[in-house]
Amino acid sequence: NLTWPVVKSGNKTLQRNVATWSKVLLVGLLSFELSEKEAANTSIEKAAETFLSSHDSWAEEAPDAPLGEWTAESTDTVLYNDGRYLTLQINGYVFTGGAHGNHPGVIATFDVATGKQLEWKDLITDEEQVKFVIEKQFRKERSEIFEEGYEFSEYFPFALPQGFGLTADGLYCYYSPYEVTPYAYGTTAFVVPYSELGDLLKRK
Repeated sequence: NLTWPVVKSGNKTLQRNVATWSKVLLVGLLSFELSEKEAANTSIEKAAETFLSSHDSWAEEAPDAPLGEWTAESTDTVLYNDGRYLTLQINGYVFTGGAHGNHPGVIATFDVATGKQLEWKDLITDEEQVKFVIEKQFRKERSEIFEEGYEFSEYFPFALPQGFGLTADGLYCYYSPYEVTPYAYGTTAFVVPYSELGDLLKRK
């Protein structure tokens, strides 16, 4: 059960880049062994066919397996759209057996005029200083895990989130399970107010 955002009018580059960004996540969700480049060159329909046929093959090999049902789902949200910037989020979930499913989330901000997907270097002036501000907010949002004794380490070092974007109130940060903490701690999402970033933010 998959849904994803589509830009239906306006800048053709924006339409194309949003479509490619969405496809890479969804194809990766269905065919997780593919590289990002391979995912970009595979249609969602083809990936769905592969997902279903892989299940059928597995079911024939292990007909008595207690966890025989596979699931792939996604939902999408428009987090921000002021005519200059468009921030989108896709949350996915896939289960193909094992201890637990995986639920990746991706966020992207696009410059509406150019269609460009903004990277960290397009948004901030000093990565280390921004990382310090975001870590401070992360510790505040997830204070309970640090009270339990959790700390960042060489295995789970703190890093800027892979999922981030502009919103009306601040910089949205989204950490998937395993990104900076063990799976058991789940996802962490929060907004860093623009006032906390000040001159560290390039885009006003």
